[in-house]
Amino acid sequence: MPKIRSYKKGEPFRDASFLIVVCEGAVREKIYFETLAKGNQQIKIQVVSPEGNEKGNSAPHWLLERAINITEELGSNRYDNLWFVLDVDKWKRASLEQIKAECQSNWSVALSNPCFEIWLIMHYIDQSLIDSISCRQLKGELNKKVIGGYKVEIALLNIQNAIKRAKDSDSTKHFIPALKTTKVYLLADQIINK
Repeated sequence: MPKIRSYKKGEPFRDASFLIVVCEGAVREKIYFETLAKGNQQIKIQVVSPEGNEKGNSAPHWLLERAINITEELGSNRYDNLWFVLDVDKWKRASLEQIKAECQSNWSVALSNPCFEIWLIMHYIDQSLIDSISCRQLKGELNKKVIGGYKVEIALLNIQNAIKRAKDSDSTKHFIPALKTTKVYLLADQIINK
């Protein structure tokens, strides 16, 4: 007769890291981070971005409100880290500093100067080869310099290069990055090293 083993249910655990990414962009950032985490069982990402009738609500105080709401809804022990992904181009320094001041111990901020597209173009070229200094120019440059147009799946093949380029160009180590630099590499590095 087979021996019957007793089973004792232990405490539940989750081995995947759970990150919340609160971003001001409604489309590009959401697609980028969801694609980056797709298929990786070690990390789960929830991207919180303005959608529908909220699209005009991308100011830092709206992002902060969304972060507070989502973390209260989930509970503080249900996620590992929360990241704000913001552009410098539209907001006053005081608004960006407010986000930083409100950050809890497991909250971080990844700013791009002037905008998120600086991070995207770094998947293809070095920061020293970027000509644009405004977001509008940068979006045009991204489309011109990327043969066949920007596609997230292709860009992610170069993520290690983007991280190195962004890290090497981030010489100030200040909260607000210098023009044509970004702190998004900190978040990307955390995601791919999980």
